[in-house]
Amino acid sequence: MKKPSDELFRLIRSLSPSEKRYFKVVTAHREGEPANSYHKLFDAIDEQEHYDEAALLAQHKGQKFTRNFSMVKKYLTESIIKSLCSFYPAKHRDIDVFEKLHAAKLMDEKGLFSLRDKLIKSARSIATGSENVAALLHVVRVESINRFSSVRDNNPEEHRRLYDEQQELLAMLRTDIDLSYLHGLSHALLKQIGTARSDEERNELWNLLDQPVLRDQSQLKTLIHQQMFHNIRSRCFHALGDYAQSHHHFRLCVEAYESKPEVVEKNPVFYGRLLHNFANCCINADEWDDHYATIRKLRALPAPDNDRRMRKVKFESLYIHELHRYWALGEVEAVYEILPQIEAVFAEQGAAIEAQMYLQLFHQVVKHLFALQDYEAALDYAHRLLDDDKLHGPLIFSVRIIMILIHQELRNFDVADSSIRSLRRQLRKQDAVPQVEVCFLKACAKVGGLSDREEELSFFRKLKAELEAIISDPQEAQTLNYFDFTAWVDARIQGVSIAEVIKQRSSIKSGTKPA
Repeated sequence: MKKPSDELFRLIRSLSPSEKRYFKVVTAHREGEPANSYHKLFDAIDEQEHYDEAALLAQHKGQKFTRNFSMVKKYLTESIIKSLCSFYPAKHRDIDVFEKLHAAKLMDEKGLFSLRDKLIKSARSIATGSENVAALLHVVRVESINRFSSVRDNNPEEHRRLYDEQQELLAMLRTDIDLSYLHGLSHALLKQIGTARSDEERNELWNLLDQPVLRDQSQLKTLIHQQMFHNIRSRCFHALGDYAQSHHHFRLCVEAYESKPEVVEKNPVFYGRLLHNFANCCINADEWDDHYATIRKLRALPAPDNDRRMRKVKFESLYIHELHRYWALGEVEAVYEILPQIEAVFAEQGAAIEAQMYLQLFHQVVKHLFALQDYEAALDYAHRLLDDDKLHGPLIFSVRIIMILIHQELRNFDVADSSIRSLRRQLRKQDAVPQVEVCFLKACAKVGGLSDREEELSFFRKLKAELEAIISDPQEAQTLNYFDFTAWVDARIQGVSIAEVIKQRSSIKSGTKPA
């Protein structure tokens, strides 16, 4: 049976209090008495912590909105979207362009040509300011048609100027289309490939990088073009395992955006997301000075109480990267300093937190607590992740491995062995499996049978040599970003916690612990 969609639930839960009030006011005036039924459904869904359609229908059995429920949900969704568009009319500059042109057409039909020209000039200014090439081309096209049809304008030079401008904008639009296509393609390839492992995958990425539009920076006329250009190259180099080049291009992407302070000010949420992704890039490239500078920028972003989206960005991004830096500095115990803050903000934001961000954040928490040998707390957070069936991927695999190691430490060998068999079955279904994980799982299956300290030392020293040989391949080494298998092995050899090993390894040459 098809699972009911939770789109309406997520839409309602994303609304701020002022947006909710506005929706009810405008729909009450527009719809009259029937709106009351939709408001009841709105409130019923808003009261749920997690969307449960069956429980909702059972609880409100007999209410009008339960009849033909799918159509009612669709209508309510459309009404909320309309109210949001009405609530934020001035935020969408591109819409303003076409509204001005529509008004200009009305003035033209009334013979009010001076007003028409002022409106077209205003539309041109908006399109130029927002760097919307398609909208600007449309403005110039309208301007050209008006000039051509006007008996008052027979200046050949003016017609030539408008023609040349349209040709230039067409070239820019071609660049825009090419970059947009490659931007989407690179994203799909990165999701599909992750890190290129075969010659075929590497050739596919190099062929993408060799596209003409990615070789000629002189075509980059707008901020959006610069961002897409460097973003595409950063993604491809990341998939090729060249993290230095990936970091270089992402830094240029951020610098291009920061060169337009007015754009940053208008789009703080996008800027926050950009900084979050750049911080991830810094981690892969071991660029910790840039990573710390990015954390400072994230901290400096304003997040007023009434701006739920910005508060969510800071919560999701800042704490993840604070924890990354604690690990790199060897100050793993600092997790206890920010864990209460994380829980407090999570209790407030709840369902608004994106699943992938939630996974990244609490994966870091599990890893830190395990390293500190706080096994009960680590298990508690691990179960919170595993109980959510929407979460999957390498981070969940890492959490399951940590749980195996915890159960071995707690001498729950039956539980650990069952989990090992389950993960092995999962690996057999995958096309490309990191050999680090295969080797490690094979070793985990033998840990429970080690009889004394001498046998244990011999076993782990041999395992360390095997892992080091595997991770000499940079692609295999990336697996350590999810869980540092070698740190666990060193901890077992030395008889200390993983946190102590991480502290010993800390190679940060500059920067201080985040306050």
